[in-house]
Amino acid sequence: MYINTFDVLWHGGQSPNWLNYRYSFLFSLVVLLMGARALTFLQSVDYRTIVAVTGLLLVIVIIMQKLDLSITVNGEEREYFYDLSGVWLSIGCLAVYDILLLFLSGHDRSSPRFEPIATILIGVICIETLLNG
Repeated sequence: MYINTFDVLWHGGQSPNWLNYRYSFLFSLVVLLMGARALTFLQSVDYRTIVAVTGLLLVIVIIMQKLDLSITVNGEEREYFYDLSGVWLSIGCLAVYDILLLFLSGHDRSSPRFEPIATILIGVICIETLLNG
């Protein structure tokens, strides 16, 4: 997938002439660092905040489905979400994430329940990543 606008912004307003997205690993690093920092302070997050963010993400997923987005892969145009069944995995994973984060936010890191719940959360993330391709 090639989105020219983001690539031009990333390169300071100039169109690059080779190796598009050569620094995209930095975005992944920043997202991982933000996630680790958020999990460090998870005990101080109110449960209503977790539920509100999950609800917002669900609304975004449903809006994306309704917009009939399409992407171009190897010169072939494909629909991103062709019907609501295409987003069931995302909706299900968001629900599981919400439940696990609510459990994690209620326990201290030294709690015996913290480690198994965190392990399940990591497993669910890996499974979603594998299934989403």
